[in-house]
Amino acid sequence: MEHLSEELIIEILKRITRTSDLNSLSLVSKQLYSIDAEQRATIRLDCGLATEAFPALCSRFPNLLKVEIDYSGWTSGNGSQIDNQCLLFFSSCCTLLNDLTLSFCSNISDPGIACLTYCKKLMSLRLNSIPELTSSGLLLLAVGCKALSSVYLNDCKGIAGSTEWLEHLGANGSLEELAADTYRYDLLCESLKDLRLAHLVTEPEGPEIGLRFLLGKCKALERLCLEYVSGLIDNDLIALSQTCKNLKSISLWLNPEHYNVGDDIVFRTGFTDGSLKALRMIKILGPPLDPPEIGFTQEGLVSLVQSCPIRVLMLNSALFNDDGMKALSTAQFLETLSLIDCDEVTDHGMRFAVHFPSLINLTLRYCYSVSDVGLSELVHAQKLESLVVGGCPMISEKGVQCAAKSVCYEVECQSLAHYKRLR
Repeated sequence: MEHLSEELIIEILKRITRTSDLNSLSLVSKQLYSIDAEQRATIRLDCGLATEAFPALCSRFPNLLKVEIDYSGWTSGNGSQIDNQCLLFFSSCCTLLNDLTLSFCSNISDPGIACLTYCKKLMSLRLNSIPELTSSGLLLLAVGCKALSSVYLNDCKGIAGSTEWLEHLGANGSLEELAADTYRYDLLCESLKDLRLAHLVTEPEGPEIGLRFLLGKCKALERLCLEYVSGLIDNDLIALSQTCKNLKSISLWLNPEHYNVGDDIVFRTGFTDGSLKALRMIKILGPPLDPPEIGFTQEGLVSLVQSCPIRVLMLNSALFNDDGMKALSTAQFLETLSLIDCDEVTDHGMRFAVHFPSLINLTLRYCYSVSDVGLSELVHAQKLESLVVGGCPMISEKGVQCAAKSVCYEVECQSLAHYKRLR
């Protein structure tokens, strides 16, 4: 082994996945011990960890990227647990850390969590049963860890009252994923007016958990945006219609999932026409609705627009055609219409746009079946305030001239994936 190059030894160590094997191998020679210490990126510590050995362990592995400390099943016979001082030493040594899990650490409190701000690259944090942690500690963490993008909280009973830490992460941080047993915490959101949830997984069953629990407390909510929230069902919007009487705007970006329907499994979005019926109950004033590829039917969507004073409607990859355009021509309040990737809307359907009573703003992107012919009546009617056209190969720049007071013709517009918000 002494004659092997360091590069080869590193490759050998990378292929050994069991921690016990790595520990044994590092005892073979000083060279292996040193290289293992430099290369070790992941480590898991449990009840067998002696706190007096913790500083030496942190000093030995300064390049750790992922650490899990789990005291589940701990008893007093296992010795003492790591405390805030240990976490301070750990944070100052392992500054490259980007993923940390702390479970059942009863001696960790706000000062210890605040020490994690030394780990400027920390992106993922999972806290499971940390009873001494409060919202004050989370706020210090949120302010200091700018790279934090994923937070998991479970059974942290000291978190109650203030949600300033969450507001800071949402407004100033890079948070992309938040998982929490919210029914355990007293979230003060009765006065919340604007809520955006993105890339979350919600529990589809049970009245006291998931999105329904949260919406049940947001009685003053006026604007709601749900972007790719997994686990949604019609009952969530039904609960919304019963609680959020002040709702004025809703934006939905949904991906199809597998759902059990009777004895069959269907691939569709969680929201169907049943959700649209619930929205009609609260008479929404102007939601930028984005019906997904599968879920809402054209009939359900048209019924919503005709029965509610909706002023803004965006159809993105929706199952929408010329019949839908004809039906929308009776929508009294619709002022702004955006059609994105709606292949089944043709020149024939576009002619109905002239008859929309209140339509003044029209956007067409990647509508491959609409040409200059379809826009010709709009040009003659001179009723549009603004017209935006992009990615429509059958529509020429000459064809949009004089179609509105303000015309934007984009030769090179954003990709279709951009407008679908594919991530």
